[in-house]
Amino acid sequence: MENYAEYKEKYEEISAEYEKEKEQLTKLYHLYEETDNDCRRLKEETKNWYGWYNSNKDIFNKLFSTTPPFSVTTDNWTSETVTPSESPIEDIPGEPKNQEEARI
Repeated sequence: MENYAEYKEKYEEISAEYEKEKEQLTKLYHLYEETDNDCRRLKEETKNWYGWYNSNKDIFNKLFSTTPPFSVTTDNWTSETVTPSESPIEDIPGEPKNQEEARI
């Protein structure tokens, strides 16, 4: 009977440790599932983003390869868009057009 009591006590200790370990592994597995789902979702989002970017790549190349127009404001606070080729520096009023005018 003493052996039975000793084994019963040992069994209860091991069962308690087993239940504790089982709870920890369950929590860990749920965390793994959550992380795995996030990873799969982010991979899918990244794949979709790359697809969108590649389908619009020509637009981005055209957009970033040209020089942007700049705005010139006048005294009455209206704005007009002028590209650099439309307004060369020599055509600015009051500025000399060539070196001879600058010397006069």
